[in-house]
Parts: sequence; C-alpha cells; structure tokens
Amino acid sequence: MIVAKAGDGLKADVSPRTLWGKVIIYLREHHAVALHIACGDITEVDVQNGVFNIYTTENFLYELLQSEDNKQELKKALNNFGVQQFEIIKKDKILPVAQFDLKILKEIFKDKLIIE
Repeated sequence: MIVAKAGDGLKADVSPRTLWGKVIIYLREHHAVALHIACGDITEVDVQNGVFNIYTTENFLYELLQSEDNKQELKKALNNFGVQQFEIIKKDKILPVAQFDLKILKEIFKDKLIIE
C-alpha cells in the first residue's frame, strides 16, 4: 500500500484510499450529490510524485469527471485535504482470459457460434 506523506502536499500521512473516502464524504456534505454518487464507484486511487491520481475504466465516469464544473468541485474537495494536484486517468478494461477468448471467437464466427 502506498501511503501519501504530508510532504506530498497533504495535510497528514494518510493512505490515498482513506483520503478518497474523505473526499467522497466532503462531496456529500457540500451537496454535490451526483458527483458524490459517481465518485463512490471509484476504488482505485494513488499518489505519485505529489499528484493524486484517480483511475476509472468507465467512459461515462471519465467524461463526467472531466467536465469543468466537476473538476472544479473535485479540486475544492481535494484542496480541503491538502492535495494541490490531481489527475483523472482512463484505464483500459482488462478482460479475463476466458472472456477475451470468447470475444475473439464471436468476432470470427459471428452468428454461427453457439454457446451452451
């Protein structure tokens, strides 16, 4: 587990996930309900080189967080906990091997593929 240190621009030593939980609570308390709900689905965060990274594999969530209003709201929430820089990162979904193989078979055989 990576623990963000006060020197990383944070107010105290805290794990990125703990800090993210505090951000989610902050959003709820400041009536940013839609953002609060959306951010509740994010479970992967970390701090690298003083930048708080927020990861998602969902296109709609990435687009939602990229909107200027929502970025400003996130900035206020993160600044409240000493985070000065953050980045929203879109990650590719990684399919389990069986799902990947099935996807390839469907592309090759199209309607002729019968799965029982």
